[in-house]
Amino acid sequence: MRFVRGLPEFVPAPVNRLTIYQVKDLDAVQTLYGGGGVGGFFLARASGSIAFVPRDAGAQYRTDLTPDVIFFHEYAHHLMYQRLNAAYPPWLVEGFAEFFSTATVESDGSVAIGKPALHRAELLTGNYTPLPAQVMLAPRRGKMQPLQFAQMYGRGWLLLHYLTFNSQRRGQLDRYIAGIQSGTPAIEAARTAFGSLSKLDNELDSYMRSTHFDYVVVPAAKLHSTAIEVTPLRPGVAAMMPVIMQSKRGVDKKSAPRVAEQARRVAAGFSNDPEVQRALAEAEHDAHNEQAAILAADRSIALDPKLGDAMLTKARSMMRLAAGVGTASARPPAVIDWKPIRAQILMANRLDPDDPEPLMLYSSTFRKAGEPATPSANQGLIYAFETAPQDMGLRWRAAGALLAMGKDAEARVALVPIAYNPHGSDTRDKAFDVLDKLQRGDRPGAMALLAGNLSTPTKGDHKTKEEHDDGGNDD
Repeated sequence: MRFVRGLPEFVPAPVNRLTIYQVKDLDAVQTLYGGGGVGGFFLARASGSIAFVPRDAGAQYRTDLTPDVIFFHEYAHHLMYQRLNAAYPPWLVEGFAEFFSTATVESDGSVAIGKPALHRAELLTGNYTPLPAQVMLAPRRGKMQPLQFAQMYGRGWLLLHYLTFNSQRRGQLDRYIAGIQSGTPAIEAARTAFGSLSKLDNELDSYMRSTHFDYVVVPAAKLHSTAIEVTPLRPGVAAMMPVIMQSKRGVDKKSAPRVAEQARRVAAGFSNDPEVQRALAEAEHDAHNEQAAILAADRSIALDPKLGDAMLTKARSMMRLAAGVGTASARPPAVIDWKPIRAQILMANRLDPDDPEPLMLYSSTFRKAGEPATPSANQGLIYAFETAPQDMGLRWRAAGALLAMGKDAEARVALVPIAYNPHGSDTRDKAFDVLDKLQRGDRPGAMALLAGNLSTPTKGDHKTKEEHDDGGNDD
């Protein structure tokens, strides 16, 4: 993928690596997702992006969705989002993932990229009204009907494929993206770059009926082989894996106690495994069992003093205990002693100064305390955002910090990808509202909107299944 896009080789930081959980089948994916209609899903987070994909998708025909297609689709999302320095409209986000989803590794070691997305054939060629470019190229999902949003995956692939391989259209996609990035409304940027949208629709309809689609073959000689290390999980971690997956996916008030109980049963047999105890701490914290979470985190840290995740879970539980969350003795933030909490977070920060999650959590303590963030806290938040641009919640908070620092242009750059996020629900509309105020010169209004919506999800504060959906792609 880097070769095709002309990107340099690089070694990603640990936080920018993708953890992929492969589960049994589509039913298992949808159980974790919490609903049907998805083959896999990707969650872009500063704490580490994750994807859930099936081992068996029940594919029987050439036009069926296969596990490889799902895997490559979600992985393409990750590779796009880890270098998210531009605004990508929903159709392009999904079209991009579809373009790379059909990658095939040939017998000679070469890789073919850009083959037809046959799994989208039904919605492309069936008895449906084609999704008009006028609708697809508009930025807000709310303007699309559910069927149209489903069609966007295939039509988005078709448009990207056409713009890539049609010599008369080359360069138009770059001009379109540049227009959006400069502040031009997406539909205007589309007309400027592509010309008549009805003419584009007609060309796409004709292209769809093609009997031949070009694709790129990357020769094996251009690819650098690396050693693949396969390490079996320790028995305790293997036993805890269902809990770990559910915790990473996110829980709600109903599922959190059940997951915590499952974690306790597993952890009872593996008291000397630090990762098992870390997972128990997270599950207890999610269930609001703060004392139990702190005890499990302490056991984990004693077994492995380099487990920063356990330190952060402990800090979150310390915050809740200090504030009396969920008890009759709730305390106002002003009387909480924040020093030991921040010291705990800074311990995790010292383990890895480049890890954005401690920086996010440290910054949030000032907001929770009702205090102005220190310059170092704000700088840390901005650095976290630069390190993990894929996290939409972090982007939101960084935009607020940038605006408070008088860096309006940088704040706008941070907000635009949120506004164009295909799966951002109401967060996308809030970002458009802030951008509209900035466009009109209403800085106080923009700052008020940003401050009033700082509950935008980040794992640095809390996580529930619903909150995690704002940073992900459900495909």
